[in-house]
Amino acid sequence: MLPCQAMVEQTSPRWLLPVELAALAACTLAPAGLALPVPVAVPLLAIAAVSVAARRATFLSPPGRGALEGILLGALAGLVGLVAAVTLATPMLQDGFGLMVRWGQSPAVRGSLDAAIGVALVAGALTTAQELIFRRWILERAYSLGASGSGSILIAGAAEALVGPGSFGARLGAALFGVALGMLYWRGGRRLGPALAARLAFTWGALSLQALRWIE
Repeated sequence: MLPCQAMVEQTSPRWLLPVELAALAACTLAPAGLALPVPVAVPLLAIAAVSVAARRATFLSPPGRGALEGILLGALAGLVGLVAAVTLATPMLQDGFGLMVRWGQSPAVRGSLDAAIGVALVAGALTTAQELIFRRWILERAYSLGASGSGSILIAGAAEALVGPGSFGARLGAALFGVALGMLYWRGGRRLGPALAARLAFTWGALSLQALRWIE
């Protein structure tokens, strides 16, 4: 791991960590047993905002050079990850382990162009929320509590798998994807741009493939 500057924040109040853990536990159970009227990212983002405010931290990334290059490399990494997921990981999980992998979460993209644009905008907003949650909240919170850089990346990846919906294969993929994004985030100087660009490229690329009926 490369050395990175620490986030500047005050000592967190004692009540904060139990509240954060309880919220994560509740959202972990939600996809399996509770029918939330909104995506799980919405309540998690609210808790993340409370945590950041209580610690007098910030969602903003630290300043630094090379931000544009990091974003472009992140977008490229996201597209490469999508190709690998479609051509390698999905067949391996389905044929090698008998796990069902379904990409088609938004059939509306196969309808009108207006519907596809709407879905893409909503997906972009949720993607941004996910990066704020898993990188700027959970990863940074784990690091501030004493976890190493590698440990913080793994913790954030595990959290992404736990709160995500879907089968074991989907959760495993979410964990691996989260770890990869965490590495991009960390090596990018703990700036959100590279990881967010990678997730956006992956998400919008998958929606495009679904619209073209290249994946199901």
